[in-house]
Amino acid sequence: MKRIKLMKLSIIIPTLNEVEYCSTLFQTLKNFKTEKEIIVVDGGSIDQTLKLASTHEFVIIEAERGRAQQLATAASASKGDFLLFLHVDVQLSDANLKELAVALDRKVELASFPIEFDYSHWFLRLNAFFSRYRHPYFHFGDQGLWISRSLFEKCGGFDPSDEILEDQDIYLRASKHTKSRKFKSSLLVSARKYRKYGVYKLQFFYYRIWILHKMGYSKKSLAEKYRRFLAA
Repeated sequence: MKRIKLMKLSIIIPTLNEVEYCSTLFQTLKNFKTEKEIIVVDGGSIDQTLKLASTHEFVIIEAERGRAQQLATAASASKGDFLLFLHVDVQLSDANLKELAVALDRKVELASFPIEFDYSHWFLRLNAFFSRYRHPYFHFGDQGLWISRSLFEKCGGFDPSDEILEDQDIYLRASKHTKSRKFKSSLLVSARKYRKYGVYKLQFFYYRIWILHKMGYSKKSLAEKYRRFLAA
């Protein structure tokens, strides 16, 4: 009898001083019953993030700081047939986990979650509403990225030199090769930056960055604008 090969999932989580936010996601993933490896790729944490990750027996990779650099490094070291990139401050529900298991079984090539925020505000609800759409312009990293390894390699993966918009960039390239899917259940994401900087101020700054990117401004210049905004 021919043996059926089980598909393996690599779950990749970039971190940088995230001990305050990562425990819930780490515990949920540890209990996720599927063929998987969980990779925490750290950009130089000086808190207890790596210590916490080590207690769960995850694969720990230390990489040069920068989200795209960290994601590219972890993807190169991963062994899964499918890759799931997650922000560390999201929360996965049972419904989310069931959909991930089905996606692995059905060999879904490209997908992401709609989102809802852990903070009630009409503008964030509007933001979450548009996350239901599959168009690449409505995709950002907090929705998670599910992608087959073959598609990831075909579209070139993450560009380690990217300093901003790396999540939308790879989704746009990948969606040119296949039709993307949107999971039905919503992913609960943290609104911590919106709380810190203000919902309108932060969201309209994001819009400005996106428009400037479409106008041809370099990612390096946009990343510098973003750093100045966060430091203000």
